[in-house]
Amino acid sequence: MKTVRVLAVVAALVLLGGCGIHPGAAAKVGDATISTAKIDTFADGFCQFTTQPGQPPIPRAKLVDQTVNQMVITELQTQFAKAQGVTIDRKELDVAMNTVSERAAQISPELRGAFLDDVRRIVIGELSQRAAGLASLQKMGIANPTTDQANTEGAQLLQKWVKEQGIKVSVDPRYNPGPNGQAGGGDGSISRRVSAFAKDSAEASKPAYAESLPASQVCASPKS
Repeated sequence: MKTVRVLAVVAALVLLGGCGIHPGAAAKVGDATISTAKIDTFADGFCQFTTQPGQPPIPRAKLVDQTVNQMVITELQTQFAKAQGVTIDRKELDVAMNTVSERAAQISPELRGAFLDDVRRIVIGELSQRAAGLASLQKMGIANPTTDQANTEGAQLLQKWVKEQGIKVSVDPRYNPGPNGQAGGGDGSISRRVSAFAKDSAEASKPAYAESLPASQVCASPKS
C-alpha cells in the first residue's frame, strides 16, 4: 500500500468521522459499505504477505487503520473511474498482479483469494487515478507527463469530483478517526487505544509498544 500518498488524499476527502455507520460496517463511502470482515481479512492477509524473518513487529491496530484508509480511497477511485469512464493499461495491471501473486504464495489459502481480489481492486484504482491525471495533463498540452505528475493531477481530479458529487465518507469510531476522518488519527479516547502509552505508541513514539503486545495483537514474522 502506498500509505503516505494515499493517506494524504484520504485526509482531504473524508468529510465525516463516524456518522451513519451500522453494525458490521467499518466505513461508508457514499452508498457503498466497507465491512469490518473485509478489513480484517485484508489486514491479516497483508500481514502474512509482508512479514519477513527479523522484521520488527507492527501493532495490528496500526495495520488495520491503514487498511481502512486504503479501502476508502480505493472505493472513491473506483466510483470516480466508473463515473468518468476511465480505462487503464491492462498490461500494467497484469504485470503488477503477477508480481504480487508470486509472493502471495506465503499467505494462507483461506485468505489468499480474497487478498488478491482486493489487491487487484487497489491496483485498478491507482491505475485509474493515474490514467485520469495523464489524460488531463495531455489535454493541457503536456506531451510526456511523469508518473508523479499524472498521479498528482489524478488525485486533484478525484478530490474535485468527490466534492462536486457531495460524496460523504464516514469511518466507524472503533478505528479512531481523527478530525479529518482518517482512521488512526484520533486521540484514542473512543477506541481500542485507551492508555496514554497506547496513544503515544500509535504515533510510533514508543517502538517498544509493539513488543509489549500479545501475539494476537501484532503482525510479526513467525518465531523459529
